[in-house]
Amino acid sequence: MPIVTRVERYQGQCGACGTDSIAPVPEHLAPGSPFGQSIESLATYLRYGHAISYERLHQLLNEVFNLSISEGAIANLLTRVKDRLVEPLAEILSHLRQAEIICSDETSA
Repeated sequence: MPIVTRVERYQGQCGACGTDSIAPVPEHLAPGSPFGQSIESLATYLRYGHAISYERLHQLLNEVFNLSISEGAIANLLTRVKDRLVEPLAEILSHLRQAEIICSDETSA
């Protein structure tokens, strides 16, 4: 079961000078996405390993893990994962392009 932390930030206005001020995010919480690596890994695996649609992935995460994540948030999550994989993918492709054998059939067919 995921651990969900909700932070509510409030904004106020100074009565003297009229300057708006918003409460900061607590220091121990990382900026950016509220979803950690385990959710990113699971969503990426289900989306690309099992070709689950965004709509179904939204339903699945909600029904199985009680994690309400919108289809848009899933798309943003997958984009962040993709961006982090650009460099490792380039390295893998470089090794493959230098290999003498690229494909091997283990079925003996």
